Amino acid sequence: MRKLYGVCSVAVAGLILGCAHTASRGELDRFQQAYYAKNHQQADQVSKAALKEDKKQKDAPLWNLEDGVNAFMMGQYKASLDTLDKANKTFDTNFKSMEKGIAKAGAATLGSAINVPYEGHMYEWTLTNYYMALDYAFLGNKQDARVEFNRTIDRERRIKEAYKKQIKKTQEEMEKAKQKNGAMFSKLTAGTAGWQSELDKTFSNLAQFKTYTGFINPLVDYVSGLFFASTGDSKGIDDLKEAYGVSQNKIVGEDLKNFMDHTKEKFTWVIVEDGKQPTLGEFKMPSINLALPKLKDGQAFHTNFSVVVDGKSEKMGVLSNFNVVVQKEFQTTLPVIRGRAISSAILKTAAGKGMETAGQFVPGVGGAVTSGLGSVMRSVNKASTAADTRGSNVFPSMVYLGRVDNKAHKFSIQIDNLHQDFTIAPCNGKPAAAGQVCGDTNNIIFVRTFPNDLNVKSLSL
Repeated sequence: MRKLYGVCSVAVAGLILGCAHTASRGELDRFQQAYYAKNHQQADQVSKAALKEDKKQKDAPLWNLEDGVNAFMMGQYKASLDTLDKANKTFDTNFKSMEKGIAKAGAATLGSAINVPYEGHMYEWTLTNYYMALDYAFLGNKQDARVEFNRTIDRERRIKEAYKKQIKKTQEEMEKAKQKNGAMFSKLTAGTAGWQSELDKTFSNLAQFKTYTGFINPLVDYVSGLFFASTGDSKGIDDLKEAYGVSQNKIVGEDLKNFMDHTKEKFTWVIVEDGKQPTLGEFKMPSINLALPKLKDGQAFHTNFSVVVDGKSEKMGVLSNFNVVVQKEFQTTLPVIRGRAISSAILKTAAGKGMETAGQFVPGVGGAVTSGLGSVMRSVNKASTAADTRGSNVFPSMVYLGRVDNKAHKFSIQIDNLHQDFTIAPCNGKPAAAGQVCGDTNNIIFVRTFPNDLNVKSLSL
């Protein structure tokens, strides 16, 4: 009997702690170090190794997202598309479930929340389509780029309504948990006050960003707007309006007016993604055996951003504040985060106690094993309590915007002591030469900063 109990104990512990590989903080840290050192090949190796080790593919969407953006940085647009599409399929399933009001509160009933398949954050869902659109655009496939930009904006605008259904479902799960164990529910709810207090400090600056509402990222709407408006599609005007309403960026407002007036002038826009996005840490509450995620601030790499056009310097303005985009989503989703944790904690406790109690009524070896398993479940649940801190780390903290009238002769992008020089000349339908942008087309130059280097890509619209 003792031997059988030991085997079963190990089996339950494996189930609860997660026999399947989950994205460890160590792997994400190694990927991040390589990515921001601009060692994209090494980052690619880390993410592919993590995918291979993840036998049940619980963290596959996260690694596919990371690897897909990394491939985009390397200019491997086809590989980026293929990888991002895998992430997108999972995110799309989660999105449709949320639209149907199918929440996953309680999915982590046994063990740590990190053993639940990675669902992704909603800003990640949108950015997956955004980077797929860029991949198609750089491959010269404007038709499929249009499709992906449409999906990006459509998903972004539908998330808010879908999320209301998820909140409703989570509230129903919380009510069930409250009825199951009202005393524990009250204890857990009160016990999260410290977590809420710390988050309130994190969110203390959000009052000044009232234009950031819902789940709108002005970067996504702006680039989509430029893409459509440059081809004469009126849909681009709506996207630019959305981007201006959130960003209040002067250049976006001028672009909106220009396209509404059907301007014939050609421009080159400079979009700079700087720094590292906010990430998640853990806030543990040992007294109530609960752990919840907390936000860690994003990080800027540089401080001075300007475009020098024919010798005249123009300071770039903020287009999108990713710190606020991520904080706003996290703030909005707090009811679900807390509700899942509390419901799950109560259900975990109930499951362990239930098996212990059931064992008392089963004769012989079976009863002892059942009771023992219940005890092990309760012990391991306590030991395995951990917050789900998984999330991307490839996106910026801030996005800056500059613009050049193509009537100019040359310009330079200046970011602290780093710079990239360009000349402007007609291309007459041919690809631009190195260090040149086409004066007879609209163009977007995408710049991704790293601590000591820049990744620069030019796209003719």
